[in-house]
Amino acid sequence: MERRSFIIQTVILILFLTPAYADISNISTDINEILNFDYMRAKIVVGASTPAPAMDGVSASIVAGRIGTMTFEEEKAGFKVVLSRLTYLDSEVNNKTKKWYNLILIGGPVANSISKEVFDKMEIKITNDNPGPEVGVVQLIKDPFGYGKDVLVIAGSDRDGTLEASKFWIDMWKIV
Repeated sequence: MERRSFIIQTVILILFLTPAYADISNISTDINEILNFDYMRAKIVVGASTPAPAMDGVSASIVAGRIGTMTFEEEKAGFKVVLSRLTYLDSEVNNKTKKWYNLILIGGPVANSISKEVFDKMEIKITNDNPGPEVGVVQLIKDPFGYGKDVLVIAGSDRDGTLEASKFWIDMWKIV
């Protein structure tokens, strides 16, 4: 069985996980912080530039599919849901977008210019070498632009790491 590594990072916690997901009983509050991110008021941002691999689009689709499920669950609970565009290219994001929406960034700073903007605020600096080949990172950055909106980064050192991070983000919903 091939081992994969993941990093879940909030302001307080950095944890390396394997497919067995280790013992997470002592970190459920931190995972809940990521799970309680306001996805209903979030936009997914994927890189538009040449270095952004097509695999980042697959990762964005994985995340969008789960958020679509959340939308349906909210609708069933009696909330009115207004459908709007969910996924944007990084080149389409402006200060108005940052002011009104939480952002879910797919891909690191090489592939996604918005990830590059928040690079200095990342607890785990995502580069081509860090955290390493096929390693995914899920990290929450509180209010990086000063508008009261948060950013969730789902990325890796390479496209496989980003894909693994998006899959792990889906699996997080199963382990809490």
